[in-house]
Amino acid sequence: MIQLTKEQRHELDGPGPVRAVDPETNTTYVLVHSDLYERIEGLLEDDIRQMQHLLADLSPEDWEDASAYGSTP
Repeated sequence: MIQLTKEQRHELDGPGPVRAVDPETNTTYVLVHSDLYERIEGLLEDDIRQMQHLLADLSPEDWEDASAYGSTP
């Protein structure tokens, strides 16, 4: 784990995730709060059982209206 500098911490005060670039590799990283990461972590894994658990926690308002897609499978 790394420790943030005061300047880096200040960047996290804004809304949404923060993007960070490694100047040596030019790789971009996205920093999100750990609680958000833990909520989406299961969606990033291949284990369907984990995804079922997360989907079960969704409320009906979270589901998109599928009728907009017509009858196309």
